[in-house]
Amino acid sequence: MKYSDETVGELEVLRAAAQAHSVFGANVIPQCIISMCQGVSDMLEVAVLLKEVGLVDPTGRSALNIVPLFETSEDLQACAAIMARLFSLHDYRRLVDSRGAVQEVMLGYSDSNKDGGFVTSGWELYKAEIGLIEVFERHHVRLRLFHGRGGYGRPRRRAEL
Repeated sequence: MKYSDETVGELEVLRAAAQAHSVFGANVIPQCIISMCQGVSDMLEVAVLLKEVGLVDPTGRSALNIVPLFETSEDLQACAAIMARLFSLHDYRRLVDSRGAVQEVMLGYSDSNKDGGFVTSGWELYKAEIGLIEVFERHHVRLRLFHGRGGYGRPRRRAEL
């Protein structure tokens, strides 16, 4: 398959992670965080790239956690629905189950603060947490939630197929 230059670069990073796993063990790189995650396809694209480098095996076992980072107000509002859709996909659910039926989610502050200010951001984060808890309980998946308080002007990178 022919990939774009950007995807080739991302695959090189993931191949280095796979090499680190083989040399130092799986704990050396436990997560792959997807910055600016906006939908199901963002999560599935990363799973495909991880499979390409051997960090997801043919049975659907993942060597690391695939972690969405929901950052903007719009993404925070959609995150529960995105996770519900992912959990309804058999192949994605196999990935989660291979990690002990635990899914990590990261919620970001800087972009939601830029979108609507401090108070609105706090409210959207609260609603996102409640929505995620409900979805995870319904799908019998344990939620490992963490918050990222990043700064302004961070570079955004995403692999594209």
